[in-house]
Amino acid sequence: MARGLHAILPPIEVVVGSFSNDDLACPEEWEDGLAEKVEYDSSGNIKTQVVRSPFVKIPLGVTEDRLIGSVDVEESVKIGTTVFQPGLLVEAHRGVLYVDESNLLDGGISNLLLNVLTDNVNIVERE
Repeated sequence: MARGLHAILPPIEVVVGSFSNDDLACPEEWEDGLAEKVEYDSSGNIKTQVVRSPFVKIPLGVTEDRLIGSVDVEESVKIGTTVFQPGLLVEAHRGVLYVDESNLLDGGISNLLLNVLTDNVNIVERE
């Protein structure tokens, strides 16, 4: 049923350069740093592209880092600035996040999912 729903969802318009499928009409919801790196077309409008709505399935053995995202330590050391590696929640933004057999997920992962769903925000922190 979820796959069938995904098949009928309309495509979405996203800001070019956004890794979380951000909507041009909602700049207050954009990922951190996107406003500074947006691209403009010849008429001065922000570049967008139309993409298919995402469909992301959460595997049973998913880790916390893979679900919510993490800092890419290796790339951060190479570049000298913090580089964010998006997780499955970011990939599913404005699309379908499919959880099959949710009762078999690790308790900590289930709690993370519930927190994100109730708060409507995904905060990634490093100790």
